[in-house]
Amino acid sequence: MMRVKKNMFKVCAILGIFLALIKVQNFKVESNDIQNQELLLGNLKKNSEDQDSVETTDKEIPENIDTSTEKEIPKNIATSIKSEGSVSDNDNSRKSIKVELTAYSNDKRCSDNWNSQTAMGTETRVGVVAAPKNIPLGSKLYIPELKNYKEDGIFDVEDRGGAIKVKKDGTYIIDVWMPTYEEAVQFGRKTTTVYIAA
Repeated sequence: MMRVKKNMFKVCAILGIFLALIKVQNFKVESNDIQNQELLLGNLKKNSEDQDSVETTDKEIPENIDTSTEKEIPKNIATSIKSEGSVSDNDNSRKSIKVELTAYSNDKRCSDNWNSQTAMGTETRVGVVAAPKNIPLGSKLYIPELKNYKEDGIFDVEDRGGAIKVKKDGTYIIDVWMPTYEEAVQFGRKTTTVYIAA
Protein backbone atom coordinates (compact mmCIF):
# COMPACT_ATOMS: atom_id res chain seq x y z
CA MET A 1 0.00 0.00 0.00
CA MET A 2 2.86 2.36 0.85
CA ARG A 3 4.47 1.71 -2.57
CA VAL A 4 1.20 2.56 -4.33
CA LYS A 5 0.93 5.81 -2.37
CA LYS A 6 4.53 6.74 -3.21
CA ASN A 7 4.00 5.96 -6.91
CA MET A 8 0.82 8.05 -6.98
CA PHE A 9 2.72 10.87 -5.26
CA LYS A 10 5.49 10.63 -7.92
CA VAL A 11 3.01 10.75 -10.79
CA CYS A 12 1.16 13.68 -9.19
CA ALA A 13 4.43 15.53 -8.59
CA ILE A 14 5.58 15.01 -12.17
CA LEU A 15 2.23 16.15 -13.56
CA GLY A 16 2.26 19.12 -11.17
CA ILE A 17 5.67 20.20 -12.45
CA PHE A 18 4.50 19.76 -16.05
CA LEU A 19 1.38 21.85 -15.42
CA ALA A 20 3.40 24.50 -13.58
CA LEU A 21 5.76 24.78 -16.56
CA ILE A 22 2.80 25.24 -18.87
CA LYS A 23 1.38 27.96 -16.62
CA VAL A 24 4.74 29.75 -16.22
CA GLN A 25 5.34 29.85 -19.96
CA ASN A 26 1.73 30.90 -20.60
CA PHE A 27 1.54 27.94 -22.95
CA LYS A 28 -1.67 27.69 -24.97
CA VAL A 29 -2.67 24.24 -26.15
CA GLU A 30 -3.34 24.11 -29.86
CA SER A 31 -5.16 21.14 -31.36
CA ASN A 32 -2.05 19.97 -33.21
CA ASP A 33 -0.06 19.92 -29.96
CA ILE A 34 -2.41 17.51 -28.18
CA GLN A 35 -0.79 14.35 -29.55
CA ASN A 36 2.63 15.62 -28.43
CA GLN A 37 1.26 16.29 -24.94
CA GLU A 38 -0.34 12.85 -24.76
CA LEU A 39 3.01 11.33 -25.76
CA LEU A 40 4.80 13.44 -23.13
CA LEU A 41 2.33 12.42 -20.42
CA GLY A 42 2.78 8.77 -21.43
CA ASN A 43 6.58 9.15 -21.14
CA LEU A 44 6.25 10.83 -17.74
CA LYS A 45 4.08 7.94 -16.53
CA LYS A 46 6.57 5.37 -17.89
CA ASN A 47 9.48 7.16 -16.17
CA SER A 48 7.53 7.08 -12.93
CA GLU A 49 6.92 3.34 -13.32
CA ASP A 50 10.64 2.78 -14.02
CA GLN A 51 11.41 4.24 -10.59
CA ASP A 52 9.54 1.43 -8.78
CA SER A 53 12.88 0.13 -7.50
CA VAL A 54 13.02 2.95 -4.93
CA GLU A 55 13.00 1.52 -1.42
CA THR A 56 9.91 2.15 0.64
CA THR A 57 9.71 2.78 4.33
CA ASP A 58 6.96 2.55 6.90
CA LYS A 59 8.08 5.78 8.60
CA GLU A 60 5.35 8.31 9.18
CA ILE A 61 5.41 11.55 7.24
CA PRO A 62 6.19 14.55 9.45
CA GLU A 63 3.17 16.69 10.28
CA ASN A 64 4.65 19.84 8.75
CA ILE A 65 4.68 18.35 5.22
CA ASP A 66 1.56 18.97 3.15
CA THR A 67 0.52 15.66 1.54
CA SER A 68 -2.86 16.85 0.28
CA THR A 69 -3.60 16.56 -3.43
CA GLU A 70 -5.78 19.67 -3.56
CA LYS A 71 -4.48 22.28 -5.94
CA GLU A 72 -5.45 25.88 -6.49
CA ILE A 73 -7.98 26.25 -9.27
CA PRO A 74 -6.37 28.08 -12.22
CA LYS A 75 -7.74 31.58 -12.78
CA ASN A 76 -9.20 30.75 -16.20
CA ILE A 77 -11.34 28.05 -14.57
CA ALA A 78 -12.06 29.93 -11.37
CA THR A 79 -13.56 32.85 -13.27
CA SER A 80 -16.10 30.51 -14.83
CA ILE A 81 -16.78 28.39 -11.79
CA LYS A 82 -18.32 29.62 -8.55
CA SER A 83 -16.59 28.67 -5.32
CA GLU A 84 -19.10 25.89 -4.69
CA GLY A 85 -18.14 24.31 -7.99
CA SER A 86 -20.95 25.32 -10.32
CA VAL A 87 -20.65 27.53 -13.36
CA SER A 88 -22.04 31.01 -12.97
CA ASP A 89 -25.29 31.50 -14.88
CA ASN A 90 -24.38 35.06 -15.88
CA ASP A 91 -20.81 34.36 -17.00
CA ASN A 92 -20.40 35.30 -20.65
CA SER A 93 -16.76 34.13 -20.88
CA ARG A 94 -17.78 30.50 -21.43
CA LYS A 95 -17.84 29.09 -24.94
CA SER A 96 -20.98 27.10 -25.68
CA ILE A 97 -21.00 24.21 -28.12
CA LYS A 98 -23.76 22.01 -29.51
CA VAL A 99 -23.16 18.45 -28.35
CA GLU A 100 -24.49 14.97 -28.91
CA LEU A 101 -23.92 13.10 -25.65
CA THR A 102 -23.37 9.36 -25.64
CA ALA A 103 -22.10 7.11 -22.84
CA TYR A 104 -19.50 4.41 -22.29
CA SER A 105 -18.27 2.18 -19.47
CA ASN A 106 -15.21 0.05 -18.73
CA ASP A 107 -17.03 -2.98 -20.16
CA LYS A 108 -15.29 -4.59 -23.18
CA ARG A 109 -18.41 -3.96 -25.25
CA CYS A 110 -17.73 -0.22 -24.89
CA SER A 111 -14.01 0.17 -24.37
CA ASP A 112 -12.28 -2.78 -26.07
CA ASN A 113 -9.08 -3.49 -24.12
CA TRP A 114 -8.64 -0.11 -22.44
CA ASN A 115 -10.39 -1.13 -19.21
CA SER A 116 -10.37 1.79 -16.77
CA GLN A 117 -7.39 3.81 -18.05
CA THR A 118 -8.16 7.08 -19.84
CA ALA A 119 -6.14 8.69 -22.63
CA MET A 120 -4.75 11.02 -19.97
CA GLY A 121 -3.47 8.06 -17.93
CA THR A 122 -6.03 8.51 -15.14
CA GLU A 123 -8.71 6.08 -14.00
CA THR A 124 -12.28 6.40 -15.21
CA ARG A 125 -14.75 7.72 -12.62
CA VAL A 126 -17.96 9.69 -12.39
CA GLY A 127 -17.33 13.03 -14.09
CA VAL A 128 -14.93 11.84 -16.81
CA VAL A 129 -15.80 12.41 -20.46
CA ALA A 130 -14.20 11.56 -23.79
CA ALA A 131 -14.12 14.53 -26.16
CA PRO A 132 -12.75 15.28 -29.65
CA LYS A 133 -9.06 16.21 -29.93
CA ASN A 134 -9.79 19.90 -30.46
CA ILE A 135 -10.89 20.09 -26.80
CA PRO A 136 -7.63 19.68 -24.84
CA LEU A 137 -7.25 16.92 -22.27
CA GLY A 138 -7.69 18.43 -18.82
CA SER A 139 -10.42 20.84 -19.94
CA LYS A 140 -13.53 21.31 -17.80
CA LEU A 141 -16.98 21.11 -19.36
CA TYR A 142 -20.20 22.31 -17.75
CA ILE A 143 -23.10 20.09 -18.80
CA PRO A 144 -26.28 21.45 -17.14
CA GLU A 145 -28.40 18.56 -18.43
CA LEU A 146 -26.32 16.06 -16.42
CA LYS A 147 -26.65 17.70 -12.98
CA ASN A 148 -28.76 14.70 -11.93
CA TYR A 149 -25.73 12.50 -12.70
CA LYS A 150 -23.07 14.80 -11.19
CA GLU A 151 -24.41 17.52 -8.90
CA ASP A 152 -22.14 20.39 -9.98
CA GLY A 153 -22.43 19.56 -13.69
CA ILE A 154 -18.64 19.94 -14.17
CA PHE A 155 -17.00 17.15 -16.17
CA ASP A 156 -13.29 16.51 -16.85
CA VAL A 157 -12.05 15.84 -20.40
CA GLU A 158 -9.62 12.98 -19.79
CA ASP A 159 -10.40 10.53 -22.56
CA ARG A 160 -10.62 10.14 -26.34
CA GLY A 161 -12.38 7.59 -28.53
CA GLY A 162 -12.68 6.32 -32.08
CA ALA A 163 -16.22 7.66 -32.57
CA ILE A 164 -15.56 10.89 -30.66
CA LYS A 165 -15.44 13.66 -33.25
CA VAL A 166 -16.96 16.89 -34.52
CA LYS A 167 -19.68 16.16 -37.07
CA LYS A 168 -19.96 18.04 -40.38
CA ASP A 169 -22.74 20.24 -38.94
CA GLY A 170 -20.41 21.34 -36.10
CA THR A 171 -22.00 19.13 -33.43
CA TYR A 172 -19.46 17.64 -31.02
CA ILE A 173 -19.84 14.01 -29.95
CA ILE A 174 -18.91 13.66 -26.28
CA ASP A 175 -18.93 10.34 -24.43
CA VAL A 176 -19.84 10.38 -20.71
CA TRP A 177 -18.37 7.62 -18.52
CA MET A 178 -20.91 5.45 -16.69
CA PRO A 179 -20.16 2.85 -13.98
CA THR A 180 -21.94 -0.02 -15.80
CA TYR A 181 -22.60 -1.13 -19.36
CA GLU A 182 -26.34 -1.17 -18.65
CA GLU A 183 -26.27 2.49 -17.57
CA ALA A 184 -24.32 3.41 -20.71
CA VAL A 185 -26.91 1.69 -22.93
CA GLN A 186 -29.80 3.27 -20.99
CA PHE A 187 -28.20 6.72 -21.37
CA GLY A 188 -28.70 6.60 -25.15
CA ARG A 189 -28.05 9.82 -27.11
CA LYS A 190 -28.90 13.33 -25.99
CA THR A 191 -28.46 16.59 -27.88
CA THR A 192 -27.73 19.56 -25.64
CA THR A 193 -25.57 22.64 -25.13
CA VAL A 194 -22.29 22.26 -23.24
CA TYR A 195 -20.06 25.05 -21.93
CA ILE A 196 -16.27 24.89 -22.03
CA ALA A 197 -15.30 26.25 -18.61
CA ALA A 198 -11.55 26.01 -19.08
